[in-house]
Amino acid sequence: MTEKELIRTWNELRAARVKSQLAPTLFLAVILALGATGHLDKSTPTGLRLFAMGLVLTSGIFSAISILGANRDAQWVIDALKELKGLSILGENLKKSGSSIFAANIAYIVLPLFNLVVLWIYLYR
Repeated sequence: MTEKELIRTWNELRAARVKSQLAPTLFLAVILALGATGHLDKSTPTGLRLFAMGLVLTSGIFSAISILGANRDAQWVIDALKELKGLSILGENLKKSGSSIFAANIAYIVLPLFNLVVLWIYLYR
């Protein structure tokens, strides 16, 4: 692949990463709004609390699966860019971004777990 094709692929993967965060962000915003307005708390029926936790858990899992796949593919783009000579400034900068992808992968696993634990503490402690 040429540098231009690899950068286009990179941009498509970046868009996929952004889109994969829309639903989980919406779910978290709704849960936060319900909690802030007192519609979701310790006095909420157990079934509804479990449903809210299930939404946070499943949206976090599906988001992480999507983002990890897109990041894996982005790493392949970086590896392909490393094989090319005479890259543009953009190509050179993308080539150097491999470590940030690894850090993002860790964050996309840890943060949903954090959200779930905080919600559990809020609803059950």
